[in-house]
Amino acid sequence: MSSVELRPEGEARRQAILRVAGRLEECAEELRELQAAVLSPRSTVHGVLPDRAFMTIRTLAACLAELLSLKGEMTSDSSAIAMCRLLQCPQIPVYLEAMRQAIAVLKDTKTQFKSTALGELRERLEALLGAAED
Repeated sequence: MSSVELRPEGEARRQAILRVAGRLEECAEELRELQAAVLSPRSTVHGVLPDRAFMTIRTLAACLAELLSLKGEMTSDSSAIAMCRLLQCPQIPVYLEAMRQAIAVLKDTKTQFKSTALGELRERLEALLGAAED
């Protein structure tokens, strides 16, 4: 029986996925404990529940971020953009509109301020906006 040897980056990815899987199992157990505590007729942990639930949600978000980062390493996707899209971040439209306004101002004032730096900034903003809207 032959075994397949992973390259160092493949082994690192495998280890990262195993770490995330372990943390997800811990989160599942924590959620089961929270559910049992809430359903218990003698429950006295209601003041503690929001803190425990928040920590569990934070751990889940960290797991998601790590998995998206690993996916981003394997593809050309930006993990930050992918995470925002996945989570349907409510701030995205606000940021996109701010970028559109900044680009419009830079376009409107390009004859008043003949600056290569401002032109390059506008081009970078346009590229980011294009990537975010794809």
